[in-house]
Amino acid sequence: MKCNPQTLLKAASGIPPAAYSANPTTEAFVDTRGWSECLVVLHCGTFTSSATLDVAIHESAASDGSGSVAITSAAFAQVSTANDEQVFVGRINLQDRLRYIGSVATYGGSGNAVASMAIIPIGPRDTVLANQTYSFSVGD
Repeated sequence: MKCNPQTLLKAASGIPPAAYSANPTTEAFVDTRGWSECLVVLHCGTFTSSATLDVAIHESAASDGSGSVAITSAAFAQVSTANDEQVFVGRINLQDRLRYIGSVATYGGSGNAVASMAIIPIGPRDTVLANQTYSFSVGD
């Protein structure tokens, strides 16, 4: 196998998938210790009425995200009915970052905002850190 996700990445939820009509509940901050980069994938479905969603990426020294601060320039453009039904991807170099990465999502307007987000640390620095199991594996 040329690309083995078990040794290259760790997938974690940042925002659970749902139709939101209030601020989303974010999942626990993701431990990025030992990883070199992080991908943040925001998947948006259909937004209705005037619903908007703003998502900023934060870092924290605490696993529960307490005392988190926004990472400069690590925010997605506001999503609305004008640009919904897309997948947005951001990348963070984890060098000199605090250990835990998470998100703060803010809902606005009225109607539903359908969205989910995954935080994916990639590129282990030292040893095999990933503990990702396959949902499926096709070919070699």
